[in-house]
Amino acid sequence: MYKLENFDELVAALRAAIDFAYTVERQNDGESIPYDGPELQHFMIVASSFGVAQALSAENLAYKAHEADALSMILTKAIELGMQRAFRMVEQRPYMLRLYELEKCSPGMLQALLETAREREAAASG
Repeated sequence: MYKLENFDELVAALRAAIDFAYTVERQNDGESIPYDGPELQHFMIVASSFGVAQALSAENLAYKAHEADALSMILTKAIELGMQRAFRMVEQRPYMLRLYELEKCSPGMLQALLETAREREAAASG
């Protein structure tokens, strides 16, 4: 059985690995960090989190300074973007779930996944 990772522990472990491998020092302290990449849009993430650009604003970084530094915030947003991509992949292609994941599903969940896949196939076929 797979264990759900604690998000804060995951960010801390990644930060520790970066700190071990590199000398990291914040530049431009007090300024917003420019971000021109994809934005968080998935409802499961947006409901509990700022968007990337907003999270990296000078105001938010100053407010969150007691909880996390800028690099930890960047790592957090990178993980959330990865989660968003995974959610989208499963939503668009539910049949891509691995067999060992399907083994843990209830019969009702398997039926719902199958129906969703059939509906999407029918919609794609026109």
